[in-house]
Amino acid sequence: MKNLLRLFIFAIIILLGGLGVTAVFADEGANFSLQTLSSEAVPQNQSYYILQGQSGATLENMIRVVNAGTAAGSVILYTVDMTTGQTGGSVFRLRDDPQEVVGSWITLAASELTLAAGESRDVPFSVTIPADARAGHHLGGIVAEAVELTEVANANDGADSASFQVKVQSRNAMAVQVNLPGAVVEQIDVLGITAGGQGGHQTLVIGMSNSGNVMLKPTGHLMVSDEEGQQVQNLQFSMDTFLPETAIDYPMYVENEALAAGEYLADLTLQYGEGQESTQQLSFTITEAQVSQVFESRAALDAPASATGNAAEQGMPWQNLALGGLVAFNVALVFGLVFYRRRKQALLQR
Repeated sequence: MKNLLRLFIFAIIILLGGLGVTAVFADEGANFSLQTLSSEAVPQNQSYYILQGQSGATLENMIRVVNAGTAAGSVILYTVDMTTGQTGGSVFRLRDDPQEVVGSWITLAASELTLAAGESRDVPFSVTIPADARAGHHLGGIVAEAVELTEVANANDGADSASFQVKVQSRNAMAVQVNLPGAVVEQIDVLGITAGGQGGHQTLVIGMSNSGNVMLKPTGHLMVSDEEGQQVQNLQFSMDTFLPETAIDYPMYVENEALAAGEYLADLTLQYGEGQESTQQLSFTITEAQVSQVFESRAALDAPASATGNAAEQGMPWQNLALGGLVAFNVALVFGLVFYRRRKQALLQR
């Protein structure tokens, strides 16, 4: 019965999460964060470090490490480079990734701290810029990683000591951007286009590289034509930050109707920076094997029901059926737990 109770609790947590219901989170243990310290180089309203420097110079700064948790704990500090995420936006590299830019320029005065609950510590750090560093934007970061795993969820029966716990590795990062003077170069190179996707979602993937020296936020327009010259896709997109000297494969979902196997032409227009615009025509092929990979062995979809039809005519969408099933299952589980507890109490009173 104890194992059955654990199963019930586990299922309830998973299903409530799927329904958008928040689980009970523990607020115990150490909880570390990083904060900027206001200075002439870092205004009070600035949420990360944006440092103006010169090639060959060394910049001195401080960062605050805070334990906002309810218990003492230890934290390790280290530096990383930043790169561009698959759909744009700057992301922190991992601890073991090679450091080639700002991550290798930063030196921290401490690499590990132990802080009491509510305690903070200011840690000096220096940024040594190489003499041959290029002009423009450079991004890296400082990471605070808790030494111990933190319990974030706990559901227990009390009387039977059954429990379900989740532990996570806490990791908090602060960006450090270094701007160096010189000629600004805004340039995005298009490397090609390929078709892809999976699970019934077909994509067109554009290879792009920011070969300039500043961060950009491109917008674009992609028109796709088939072998007969008929337009089959007309896609607009807007990217988040694209870091210099990084490359990505940017995915866009095919809309309305999937593309069949065949030859296609894609007309791509990009706008970015201060009035920069580029246009290119790219060709790509979709094979039967690629179509099969995306859609596997799925049967053709039924025609959509009329938007004005009643629920009985339209039928219930599978999402609603699934949702209803989950709700019913949760209710059954809860009643099962109540029945178990009452049964247990009755047995104890005999």
